[in-house]
Amino acid sequence: MSTQKGMAEWGYELFMARYRERRYGLAREGDAGKGVLPGGFGPCLVTLFRLLASRDADGAREPVPLWHLRALARTGHLARAAELAFTISDEPKQGEALLALVEEAAGAGDLLGAQALVDSIRVRDCHDRALVALVPAWARAGELDRALALAERVRYPHNWSITWALLAKALADTGDFRGALDFADRAAGSASSRVLALLLDVATAAGDHVRAGDLVDRLEDLARLHGPHSPGYDRGGPRPLTAILVPEVVRGDLDRLDALLRRPGTSPLYPAVMVDVL
Repeated sequence: MSTQKGMAEWGYELFMARYRERRYGLAREGDAGKGVLPGGFGPCLVTLFRLLASRDADGAREPVPLWHLRALARTGHLARAAELAFTISDEPKQGEALLALVEEAAGAGDLLGAQALVDSIRVRDCHDRALVALVPAWARAGELDRALALAERVRYPHNWSITWALLAKALADTGDFRGALDFADRAAGSASSRVLALLLDVATAAGDHVRAGDLVDRLEDLARLHGPHSPGYDRGGPRPLTAILVPEVVRGDLDRLDALLRRPGTSPLYPAVMVDVL
């Protein structure tokens, strides 16, 4: 692949990282892994990376496991991880793999690399979710204008509320409560328990007790309506009752928990309360 074509397909950041890794390897002989992981299982993982990196990705017979791609991205080898992900022939699976790499890179602080990878995701839903993942990461890095520009690119309406909620949470985490509440207003109409739980965190952090109380009531209503399978947490997040009860119990406020557990004969929540919380 020519340099010009590579730059066009990969972008400068990923192309140069890919060039260096293909030329020098993920870890040179004798490297104890200090430049990749600080310790623990680092040397073993680096050895595995070295062995896998010695194979031609195009000739690999078995698909590269997602955990390996995530580990590469998390330890600073996003370009190699992306190269391996592009060998996945199934487009939806490739999209999910690239989305995972964007999330890992953003979590590791490689926002430019993650940003460069987003536009290579052809599966529209995965591309949208990758944008959603990057919005709060840029906001936490102090790049609010960039975060807003990405938020405006989110295509699907069902992702809009979670985008604004995550942005609000990111700003609240940095202490910008005024901005956080402004963005929380954009997501306030959502019926997703995940979004409402994020907004509850924002309202609590900002000291807006009226807003927080309203969100607690809405989360409880969702839990009553859907039991332990409330919408908005299909990807493993906490359930609505957990978002409400755990903070209250930590504060020593057991009134809501008592009210839910004292009505085994009438409350549809009773069989699910402990399942939800545990």
